[in-house]
Amino acid sequence: MLKIENLKKTFNIGTPYEKKLYKGLDLHVGRGDFITVIGSNGAGKSTLFKLISNELGMDGGAVKIGGVTTTSNKPHQTFKQIACVVQDPKMGTIGGMSVYENLAMSEMKGRRAGLGFCLKKENRVRYEGMLSQFELGLEEKLSIQTKLLSGGQRQVLSILMATMQVPELLLLDEHTAALDPKTSEKVMAVTERVVHENNITCMMITHKLEDAIRYGNRLIMIHEGQVLLDISGEEKKALNVDALMKKYSEAKGTLSDRQIFS
Repeated sequence: MLKIENLKKTFNIGTPYEKKLYKGLDLHVGRGDFITVIGSNGAGKSTLFKLISNELGMDGGAVKIGGVTTTSNKPHQTFKQIACVVQDPKMGTIGGMSVYENLAMSEMKGRRAGLGFCLKKENRVRYEGMLSQFELGLEEKLSIQTKLLSGGQRQVLSILMATMQVPELLLLDEHTAALDPKTSEKVMAVTERVVHENNITCMMITHKLEDAIRYGNRLIMIHEGQVLLDISGEEKKALNVDALMKKYSEAKGTLSDRQIFS
């Protein structure tokens, strides 16, 4: 579904700070894959997402989503195919609009009709039903401005908005990093449910090894712009943190980065 071919990206070209991050990365993501992405600081995880979404231009290679080469697209064109949720809960919603309006706006994405088209009583009832299943009280806050929600509620709303129209690819860039552990667990439960119920192809960056192991059907570790580990199937199901760090040690030859992942 997603093919990355010979991806190259260098920063600060021609300066003393030049850094070749991606030197020819190849990566294939199958339709319906839920891939967790880990790696040390500076490994290129968020940069990879920005290259996939065309927020950053690449120096060479190609990105194909659903068989369509998106490399030359503008970001707004690529975002017709993908959706992103980032660390900051404020980034995925419009704070001055109500929960109801945010959901309606997401549902009419790409349509010519105005916002009023979705602001119908039957849609409100449907939104209430959709929100109530997550047991976070959002169904009682449809008329509340999103800026008044808790961080966890706002991030759940961001996920729902990102998937109101099922994207070909969902990118989650450490979307629970700003949340406390209890709230993070709730948001991850919603994430897993939404991804699986809609069979969404998803890539999720996380710094939590436990989450990387627990969620998804495939785990990749990026190191210095390359895929150091790619674990799936029964091998992933049998993983624990110690086993993962052992694999990392064998692949890289050192455990010096362990503190980064803890």
